[in-house]
Formats: sequence, structure tokens, C-alpha cells
Amino acid sequence: MRVFINKNDVSKVQEKYGQENAVATFTQSTTPSNQRQLAEMFIIVSNPQTFEIVKLNRKLEEISHESIAKDEIENLKISGMINKKVTFTVKHQDYRFWFKPIVIGSGKEQKEMIKEFENC
Repeated sequence: MRVFINKNDVSKVQEKYGQENAVATFTQSTTPSNQRQLAEMFIIVSNPQTFEIVKLNRKLEEISHESIAKDEIENLKISGMINKKVTFTVKHQDYRFWFKPIVIGSGKEQKEMIKEFENC
């Protein structure tokens, strides 16, 4: 069982949901739903008007897709010195993601995604 997301996984999702010049990266939920489980894994694609959030299972297969308009995001908070916690609310539903922009191989994309959230 593979539990690491690589750039090919991100590229496939970006091609499926992304528009031209879309930014895509992977992230995890900030807390696992059960301490014995791994944190939930996501790939987020930032298009000019929307964030496409794709939830993955442990086999790294897509299990759900959600499109969120950037102008619907409320209560956006970005915290953390090195690792960034991004939390926001859309229509009374909370979202919490954990970005690690110093990770080798994906740091550039994670920094770009954090900037996309900052610009909402």
C-alpha cells in the first residue's frame, strides 16, 4: 500500500480539474478523525475562480471531488511559522488543511497554494 502522493498523482488531478495556469498540490487534514488512522489526504487545484478539492483514499484513488468558489470562502486563517495550517468556512462547513512548504519535491507548489489562499 502506497501512502505517499507523488507529482504524477498531482498532475493527473490537475489535468482533470485544472484550467490553464492552475496551481495544484497535495495536503492533509489537520487532524485525523481517529488517532489510529492516517490523516485524510487531498489534492487541491486552484483555478482563477475556484478551488477544486479532491479527497483520496489510502490507495490514493479519488473518492470525492468538491468545487469551492473563492468568493464564498469566509473566516480564512493561515497560521504557523514553518508548516502552515489553513482553515476556512464555506456555507457553515469548516475546512482545515496542513501544508508543509519545506518538503523536498513539493515545496514550491505548496508555497504557491498558500499564496492562492492568501489572495482570496
